[in-house]
Amino acid sequence: MPSTAFRSIRKDGIFSIINVLGLSIALSAVLVIYVLVHFNLSFDKFEKDGDRIYRVVSDYTFSGENSYTSGILSPLGRAIGKDLAGIEQAAPFRLWDRDLKISLPAAGRKDPIIFKNQKDFIFAGLSYFHLIGYQWLAGSPATAFNQPYQVVLTEDKAKLFFPGSAPSEVIGKELYFNDSLRMRITGIVKDPDIHTDFTFKGFVSEITLTTASLQPDDWTSWTSTDPASQLLVKLTPGSQPALMEK
Repeated sequence: MPSTAFRSIRKDGIFSIINVLGLSIALSAVLVIYVLVHFNLSFDKFEKDGDRIYRVVSDYTFSGENSYTSGILSPLGRAIGKDLAGIEQAAPFRLWDRDLKISLPAAGRKDPIIFKNQKDFIFAGLSYFHLIGYQWLAGSPATAFNQPYQVVLTEDKAKLFFPGSAPSEVIGKELYFNDSLRMRITGIVKDPDIHTDFTFKGFVSEITLTTASLQPDDWTSWTSTDPASQLLVKLTPGSQPALMEK
């Protein structure tokens, strides 16, 4: 004998179908929202003491509306760790603001191997690697950034340039950036295998930016921000972000 619920569905078929479809759509929407939220909240959970690491942003007001940008005043990253109490570590870095042409001299070939449109390279120093916990496969973070024209590559990028070579075999080899900048490879790090915003593939020693050929026009300017210049900070235990902002 049909159940009461089944008889009700048969009696009010259209109304019941609408209810069932509405419930299905609602449950699907909840599931999609959960998946999206879970995905977004899963990023950058691998950093040690991540609850004390912050990105410094610039706050603008234009036509009464507030907006934010990750670009900062270029000297800020070098000054904040010295002049502001409550900062355990300041890690400035600068995006390479154009696609790179990378050349690799090859034995037995007259012309070098060319890799065009290389992306995701930044200028960084040891402080960046103090905050972002990459696994080092070759080289030492203690010496990888102490001279101009040094570069650390991720494992994937090293495999692109030197297929079949072990990470240790790549250390000391040279690459040419944009035909004229000779870079020496001083480290290889493992690509993060979890969700992260830090998807950079190459890290040129920050001190390279002090050379005459590469120093940005805004390197010492306190009058304008540059979206290429960015900053992460790690606060000391107990420091309050709101007080640091003031």
